[in-house]
Amino acid sequence: MYIDSRTAEGGPLGYYVANSTVWWQIFGTVADYFANYLGDALLPELMNPL
Repeated sequence: MYIDSRTAEGGPLGYYVANSTVWWQIFGTVADYFANYLGDALLPELMNPL
């Protein structure tokens, strides 16, 4: 993560803590987990086409 404002209260660590749980990061992580789960769930269906 690049820090544009090094004068934030608490320094770089304070900036990271204040901005590490923004919604788009949480959404991206959930989307990754969901895609992995969906891929694993559909794999047996693709391996056994009846």
